[in-house]
Amino acid sequence: MTMNIWSYVRKFDSTAPEKHIELLIKEARNFIRKDRAVKVLDIGGGYLDRTKFFKDFGSVSVLDIKKGSKTDIVGSVLNLPIDNSNYDVVTLFMVLEHIEDPQKAIMEIARVLKPKGLLLLTTVQYWHNHDCPKDYFRYTNEGLDYLVNQTGFKVRKIWSLGGPVMVVFHAIELNLPSFWRKLFFLLTPIFSWLDKNSVGQDSVGWAIVAQKYK
Repeated sequence: MTMNIWSYVRKFDSTAPEKHIELLIKEARNFIRKDRAVKVLDIGGGYLDRTKFFKDFGSVSVLDIKKGSKTDIVGSVLNLPIDNSNYDVVTLFMVLEHIEDPQKAIMEIARVLKPKGLLLLTTVQYWHNHDCPKDYFRYTNEGLDYLVNQTGFKVRKIWSLGGPVMVVFHAIELNLPSFWRKLFFLLTPIFSWLDKNSVGQDSVGWAIVAQKYK
């Protein structure tokens, strides 16, 4: 079967969220004993099938603000309907920018994590405005480091989701009409290759492994 051209090109997109989810989960394993099951809370994945990412963990509960096809728990990250110290890992993939009170959200996550539990997080520094249902913030690496350190965590690993060349790429791509956007997306491999050797502080976003220190 011929691979869809868009799926093929997407394989070369260094900013693709699923690539960084896989890397985050691989990094998380360095902080978790490999001889025991891991209990995971995936926040914001109620409409997404992330089963393949968590296949090596014990159990996964999915929380979302609304009932989706994959939702196990309906609730807000600002007031999690979950007991204290209940999970080994909490994931927050491309959700933080949509939360109106990020400090309270991270404190709630700390509350439901077991001692030395992990927060796996991705968020954006550059992206277009997108409702889900609201879009509030953009984050630098220093801002994220400050936020998690103020809420009971220590950053164990942080990396960029794409540098300045990919920022330029997405600034153009995301603001084109649908037809031209698809054509421009075919240039993804070229921009991703150039981005590997780019120098600068701009970033598409960030991936973080943070550990609860109490």
